[in-house]
Amino acid sequence: MKTIPRRKIETAVDNILELTSICRGDWCRALEGEVDNLRSDWNAITGGITLGFGEPQNEVSRKIRAAYRNLGPDIHI
Repeated sequence: MKTIPRRKIETAVDNILELTSICRGDWCRALEGEVDNLRSDWNAITGGITLGFGEPQNEVSRKIRAAYRNLGPDIHI
């Protein structure tokens, strides 16, 4: 098992959040796997525990959820 520094994951979450806000089509599907990996790594570090509003753990969890929302279907009518 590799050890991933907390700050590195926080930076990666910030980056993936920006990428998911502009992705389209196949690119979004590719990024979904990256978000899954980051969520898994974050849960391994925090034990899946979230703190109160404004706490760093909660902020990273919020960003991960926002990245998933950005990956929603791109529907054109």
